[in-house]
Amino acid sequence: MGLGAGLLYIPSLALVGVWFSRKRALAMGIVMSGIAVGGVIYIIMFDRLTKSVGFPWAIRGIGFVALAAALVSIPALLSGSSMLATRRKARALFDKSALTDRLFLIFTASTFFTFLGYIVPYFYIPTYARERLGSSDSLALYMLVFSVAGSFFGRLISGVFAHYAGAIVTWILCTFSSGVLALSWISIEKESTFIAFSVLWGFFSAALVTVPSAAFANITPDLSRLGTRLGMSWSVSSIASLIGAPIAGALLRKKDGRTDFIGVQVWSGVCLMIGTCWLLVLYIVTVRTQKKGWRV
Repeated sequence: MGLGAGLLYIPSLALVGVWFSRKRALAMGIVMSGIAVGGVIYIIMFDRLTKSVGFPWAIRGIGFVALAAALVSIPALLSGSSMLATRRKARALFDKSALTDRLFLIFTASTFFTFLGYIVPYFYIPTYARERLGSSDSLALYMLVFSVAGSFFGRLISGVFAHYAGAIVTWILCTFSSGVLALSWISIEKESTFIAFSVLWGFFSAALVTVPSAAFANITPDLSRLGTRLGMSWSVSSIASLIGAPIAGALLRKKDGRTDFIGVQVWSGVCLMIGTCWLLVLYIVTVRTQKKGWRV
């Protein structure tokens, strides 16, 4: 599943980066909003179908929806770009020149640290609601749905904002806001407040996976190498996605018979703040290197 998702995800982002130049961030926001739509649909499908028809048919149902989406989207990805119609030499899986590109290295460090913290609340929102707030299993699951639904609007709005303010500027603001939210999570003790947190988390954190692809296209000097370099950078970031939640889970503690989530909350918030610092470095170096003004 992970291999298949990666083979679909990275080329799709690279194609959007190639097709659009002036409105790249806006296009990326619209494209990435589909993740939130799928997230809401699949979570609700799984919850309802496992209760009515059982686990095997719940998974088959999700598979049928994914197949229908693929039959529509894959032909669309392979059409509409003159670049795909021109003959060009095969590209390497590894671009050695990227290792000496300061912007590539700083970008990769930024995504690595933001992904260490970004993925954590999505794993622990339902658990926190059940064990800390005493929510029902159904409400705890729907808090995650609220968060994913909030990310739909976050992806769209961050794409529009990035079009006018610049992708890196938008990325910095949303990463910092997500870090503040993660740390403020420590003080939440009410269901209503946690629902608000879940929605806001989905809204602001959505930019952390939407805007980077547009920013990466802006700092890549040769767009013919965009797919290769994007794959290299996201390969490193995928390690952060893999280890972020387990590290946070290892920080869980029992206190007075209740699960203490402060380790999870601090881990997520601190990683996002470190990511914000790297993004500030990326912004400064990009402005000085490209000399195109503040809007990058």
